Amino acid sequence: MQSRLKIHFQNRIMQTHLKLDLPTSQDNSNKFNANAQQAWSAIGHLVELFEVVFSTVSQLAFVVDLAKDHKGGIRLAFLCLVSPIYVLFSKRELWSRVFGIYASNKHYLRAKAFFNIATNAEYKQEVMVNGAEEYITEEFGKAEDALGNVSDDYAFRLFSRTRTPVPVILADFFRDLPLITYAIDCILHPEYFSVASLAMLQQTSESLRWTFYRLKSQKATMAEDLSYIKALYEGVSIPNTIESGDLSYPLDESAEKQVQRGMSIELRDVTFAYPGADSRNVLENISTSIPASSLVVIVGANGSGKSSLVKLLTNLHRPRSGDILIDSHPISAYSTTDLRRATALLTQDHSVFPLNIAENIGLGDPANATDRTRVEEAAKMGGASGFIAKLARKWDEVLFPITTSYASQYPMRPGDLRDVMLRVEKQSDISGGEKQRLVASRTFMRIMSGNIKLLVVDEPTSAMDPQGEFELFERLRGMREGKTTVFVTHRFGHLTKHADLILCMKEGKLVESGTHVELMARNGEYFSLYNIQAQAFTETPLEKNPS
Repeated sequence: MQSRLKIHFQNRIMQTHLKLDLPTSQDNSNKFNANAQQAWSAIGHLVELFEVVFSTVSQLAFVVDLAKDHKGGIRLAFLCLVSPIYVLFSKRELWSRVFGIYASNKHYLRAKAFFNIATNAEYKQEVMVNGAEEYITEEFGKAEDALGNVSDDYAFRLFSRTRTPVPVILADFFRDLPLITYAIDCILHPEYFSVASLAMLQQTSESLRWTFYRLKSQKATMAEDLSYIKALYEGVSIPNTIESGDLSYPLDESAEKQVQRGMSIELRDVTFAYPGADSRNVLENISTSIPASSLVVIVGANGSGKSSLVKLLTNLHRPRSGDILIDSHPISAYSTTDLRRATALLTQDHSVFPLNIAENIGLGDPANATDRTRVEEAAKMGGASGFIAKLARKWDEVLFPITTSYASQYPMRPGDLRDVMLRVEKQSDISGGEKQRLVASRTFMRIMSGNIKLLVVDEPTSAMDPQGEFELFERLRGMREGKTTVFVTHRFGHLTKHADLILCMKEGKLVESGTHVELMARNGEYFSLYNIQAQAFTETPLEKNPS
């Protein structure tokens, strides 16, 4: 029962986290912190509270009845000690042993991995931009169904549970032994009635003291338990900050098939601040137009607002003021699901999921996540095939597995147990560049879905060598047909010379826009930034063009 209830609550919690958009999940006023273990404990505590209340009332009535006679007996008092002594020495305890604990059930690990992906803020953006909500829900359900009624209770409790009913029967027998003796004495020797009454009075009084202690303890936690249960059911009603419209995207499917074109975007006097009452504006009065199927490069110093602008273009946030138009319609009019399905985002902040390599890449296109041919092709395009081939389990390697293991406080001697604990759930040692190649492969998997109309690349190569960066950008640029492609970079290089439009940001404002030739002729912010980088390769700085 415990396992099934926890699964029910886990599914409810996971659905609540998955439905929240990025700004809502980051808003402290909407924090949803309930968990399945708390919910189960709360229900258990409430049931226990009713049991304690009933027990208290019953024992009080019994004490009142026994108090009529003040005679007692020593034998029953000693018999009352049999039950606690038996329980003390017969119960198996793990703490006194050397132990190592970890989960080996693959269905449990898989369910826990998907639950972690759904509820961990670290993966929120990744899940949203890949449209992986349905896939995560389905795979979590499959794993839980395969797990069945296998208990996931704490190992200490599982260890202490008995495999046969004999110890439980004996414990119940010893607990009732004083009452049995009392009954026999009353039948055989009615004159001993007063002695038994005194013994039972002492026993019940002792029990009452413990019962009142439990009642006090349960009362103290009742308010907290009720709040946990309330939070579970109120979480479903948390409204998203970004409201979804009714307009489908693309607008005319037949026209889109006839003319392959990307997404056109227009910003009109857009100002943006991250959620929070005192948040300062990170973008101010941005106005620009990005033609469909164009190659756009956004440049600027660190902190100039490049990544914040990307979050608006990809519908992860909405502006504080101003308008964003997609194909001449307000962005708020479109279905958020449709817009995200048509968008691919590759950033420096992407995460590696606690799943195997193949599924990490496959989640770029959840509908084809299990298509190994497509996954391998995406890995090749992302430059990840080489390091994957060197891994021990290759495509089945889990780089950052879910952690379930822990061990006793006693030192482990060299041997099988120590070897197992050192081996299980060990993270793979990959470089930052290899991690970036992996997430780039996921983006190529998404691009290959055929749904993408907007591709945004936000400085994803900080840990790559120049050759790897060049090859990645060339492959991305080569897949821009039918897509509007936006690159964010502080390394100008070859990208800006190929750009149809360059947006130059400074301190949250769009200070210049145009082509490379046009901006170089203006001798402005773009010229200064380009000149700084050019000095690394030339002995003299570029001269300004005459006005």
